[in-house]
Amino acid sequence: MVKRGLSVEEKRDKVLDIYHSTKAIYSLKEIEKAASKQGVTINTVKDVNQSLVDDGLVDMDKIGASNFFWSFPSKVAVTKQNVVDNLEQSIAKAEDNTAANKRKFSELEEGRADTASRREKLGRLQENGLRLQELEKEYESLKENDPAELEKVARLTQVCKDGVNRWTDNSWCIKSWMVKTKGMSGKDVDRYLQIKGDFDLV
Repeated sequence: MVKRGLSVEEKRDKVLDIYHSTKAIYSLKEIEKAASKQGVTINTVKDVNQSLVDDGLVDMDKIGASNFFWSFPSKVAVTKQNVVDNLEQSIAKAEDNTAANKRKFSELEEGRADTASRREKLGRLQENGLRLQELEKEYESLKENDPAELEKVARLTQVCKDGVNRWTDNSWCIKSWMVKTKGMSGKDVDRYLQIKGDFDLV
């Protein structure tokens, strides 16, 4: 019959028992040696020991280049007591929140009894909501003819018109300069600048 190896939990228990029974401080090599004597495979001791450190069951401190480990029986009790205390605080807080929510629910429920008056008010609320949607649609359609909106469009139109006329004047200035200083004919300049016969201010 094949001998079954130790489970991870059994290895953790054996390593932790070494600390608690000896109440000594160990280097990694020392705890590996001690654990191997207790049947824990030596190449797994480092990971098992680290898992105990991660869970707060074993303390670790670095001194120089080496790490040292220790754990006293009281630490497990203190750690478990801290977990219990935290859970009790969470339970108490949850119970307080539950009680507060129940009170709030009762207060809100009092004003929401299914009466004829409440049904009538809810009906009016729904009607007003639908009316509001209709008015918002009507507002959007009327906004197109809003004097303020029309004035805004007129101002933008004038800005565009002034810009077009400014570029038209600039084009004429360029044409005049090319005719006077470069000796070009007006028709040649028109062809070069792609100026058509109907080119004028707007």
